[in-house]
Amino acid sequence: MKFKYEKPQNGYQEWNNNPQIVSLNMNKPHSDFVSYETKEQAIEGIKENSSRYISLNGKWKFNFCKDIKSIPEDFYEINYNNDSWDEIDVPSNWQIKGYGIPQYTNLIYPWTGREDIKPPFAPVKINEAGCYVKYIDITKEQLNKKVLINFQGVESCFYLYVNGEIVGFSKDSFSPSEFDITDYLVEGKNKIGVKVYRWCDASWLEDQDFWRLSGIFRDVYLEIKNKTHIVDFRVDSNLTDDYKDGTFSTKVKVVGIGNYNIKLELYDKENIIYSSKKEVIIEGEANLHFQTIIDNPRKWSAEQPNLYKVIICLENE
Repeated sequence: MKFKYEKPQNGYQEWNNNPQIVSLNMNKPHSDFVSYETKEQAIEGIKENSSRYISLNGKWKFNFCKDIKSIPEDFYEINYNNDSWDEIDVPSNWQIKGYGIPQYTNLIYPWTGREDIKPPFAPVKINEAGCYVKYIDITKEQLNKKVLINFQGVESCFYLYVNGEIVGFSKDSFSPSEFDITDYLVEGKNKIGVKVYRWCDASWLEDQDFWRLSGIFRDVYLEIKNKTHIVDFRVDSNLTDDYKDGTFSTKVKVVGIGNYNIKLELYDKENIIYSSKKEVIIEGEANLHFQTIIDNPRKWSAEQPNLYKVIICLENE
């Protein structure tokens, strides 16, 4: 189902004077992971080897706007010709690539003395924007699944468009932003458009000692998931009161429809030290809980940073 966009009622755009709007049509935050076709791939843990992971890093078409009034209208539309635009590396900050000026400040806001504003208003006169375009190919097989796009970090906020339609918005710059774009895609060539603002009302919260840089500065990728899939999990580990044995607990959230087995395996190097399987009937959403006591585990310390690996498998009956 496509997102139905409605403008904020106060007459401002989402990025300005709307601190209560942190995202539009974005998937709920969840654990950050990539799924694999086989258990062997998951154990290896190299996401680039999974056909379900498609990196969009690399060259994107880019248009730098010195002020927001010069943002090209409808640049994300299918028929808009972006061929004359520059190219920019993603991920990167546009100031590092020669667009605009990097700014460092620690005690005052970057716009202090340049624009007279108070929270929750964002700078307007000195604001900049970057417009990004990327073309991707989608197969018929992929269209029969669920296609998600994940932006690991965009400063300070951005709007996402696919094939001329708005998909969503996010202003949580240092956290991942994930969107379901399945219903916006077509078989073959698809156009991804991203509009990034240098400043937004959330920039008031970033009053730290660091360089102020903008753009798509972390990885961007597609993830192809089955319509029934693991959407979230949480692993908790601790020690018993005598610090001898370990407590292990994992909560798993699955969405979709059907009868499935959820299998969990805990590895100590190459050895499975705990394994459990649960049958579940999924009718939209299911939550499962695995827990056990691990006898005298290899404990973590700075001198001996022992780690374990957890593999969670969703199996069709």
